[in-house]
Amino acid sequence: MKLNTNYLCALTYTEINLKDLELEILSASGLEDEEESGVGIKGMKPLTETALKHLCSYLKIPYPFTKQIRSQGRSNVLTYIQRQLSQVNLSQVVLVGNKDVILGITDDEKLHYRGQDFLTFDAKVRAHIGSSELLTLDDVVVEDGLVNYYIFYKQESDEIEDNSNWKWGFVFSLSAHGDVKPTVCATVKRMRDVSIAHLPAKTHSYPLEYADTFDERWEQVAKFLQDPPLPQWAMLHGMIEKMNKTIASFREVKETRSKLQKLKVDADDTETLERINNTLQWKRINKEYAIKDLGYKPTKVWFSRATTPLTLFEVFNCVTKEATSAPNTLAYEVRKNLYSYAGSLLMGKPDLYMLPPVINW
Repeated sequence: MKLNTNYLCALTYTEINLKDLELEILSASGLEDEEESGVGIKGMKPLTETALKHLCSYLKIPYPFTKQIRSQGRSNVLTYIQRQLSQVNLSQVVLVGNKDVILGITDDEKLHYRGQDFLTFDAKVRAHIGSSELLTLDDVVVEDGLVNYYIFYKQESDEIEDNSNWKWGFVFSLSAHGDVKPTVCATVKRMRDVSIAHLPAKTHSYPLEYADTFDERWEQVAKFLQDPPLPQWAMLHGMIEKMNKTIASFREVKETRSKLQKLKVDADDTETLERINNTLQWKRINKEYAIKDLGYKPTKVWFSRATTPLTLFEVFNCVTKEATSAPNTLAYEVRKNLYSYAGSLLMGKPDLYMLPPVINW
């Protein structure tokens, strides 16, 4: 649960004019890590895939267009990017890197926290939570440049319909790369398997307002921690009860399987997909419906009205369990998106909920 200070304090921040950047294609032997983009800055370091995405956003270039550089070594693509650099309006940016690579490219005003700021923030959070009668610091996760503080209410829920206690809390997300705004998102944890779901942003996310100084930013956080929104246990009970009594549609299972496939470690990872297929009873569902033999192409409405042998709560549990137990080698963004997807299943309107009865006329 300790903050990864080695990673954060090793970050470097270099202000530079975009028009001064001179890019080059790196040979495959010069790439230290598969996360590197195949593009480097002459006299500096290679760009990671994330840093190249940031550069593309500044230049308004579709990121998939740059894939040709790494896969085919296309110098004409690099020439086009270089030409766009000379015409860009925004000039001054900050290169965020470590001793090996450029991790991100951002504006100075988006860097709410740098290196030592995180150590100060961490100490303040721990001191504040340590004196709180309501809250406890559950975990601190530093991945892909995001520093995530998982803070939960000490009191757990009574045993809910799924025979498990739950915790209600929040995750503070701060970016060391300046590519994500500081946010606070409501989060629930199922204690039986410590799986997590982030509740939908529209109703349970709290962007921290822009502030000029560290002290002003901390005041916002301290104010939130002093008087956080209370757990909505009745709502959680109701949502879980609803999912337990609702059959999952073919569409919901199909969409869930598609999202969970992103947990594959690599293209040869058949074990993950097989486990997901077994949990979601994918082969059985496809066999029963025999879609290839229907004689017509099913529509989205057809899939959303087709039943499965699973409840929506079983689908939800599959998502949270797979995302929480995913290997740390996967990008944190993949797991975070799945946490949010699980939250949308929890709070959304199921396809097959409260349908009218079938009448045999």
